[in-house]
Amino acid sequence: MARGRSHRTGRVAVGVVWCGVLAVGCVLTPRLIEGYDALQVTRFHARRIGGPRVGEHARKAGRAAARVIDLVAPLPWSREAARLALDAASSLESRNRPSALAAYEDVDAALERATASPFRGAGLRALADEARARRDEARTVPAGGSHP
Repeated sequence: MARGRSHRTGRVAVGVVWCGVLAVGCVLTPRLIEGYDALQVTRFHARRIGGPRVGEHARKAGRAAARVIDLVAPLPWSREAARLALDAASSLESRNRPSALAAYEDVDAALERATASPFRGAGLRALADEARARRDEARTVPAGGSHP
């Protein structure tokens, strides 16, 4: 009798665990899909920096990267998106400082939100410092000036 009762209790516990796993999966799956979509948008706009409408692409890359960071940090996608947007904006900075600055600001703000949490900010502190430094440098260089 005792064996049957413990066996049923174990089955119930496994059922409860699986229900919890499914509930978490149902909550996280849409977030992961949206985060991956935003990463693809970041990649698209970062690759368009050499073509026409570079300012628009830099701004959109920054916004999309911020979305990735907000949705899936600390997953590696957030680091990839931040790196793509920062590098794209950096390559554009001498030609279109306002657009580069907008991208830096979006990425910096998202990284600051993520690094406010020890869990979400895991592995993002160096990128947050870099984004802040790039943003500050782009703000201080005069509009007609150039980088040293």
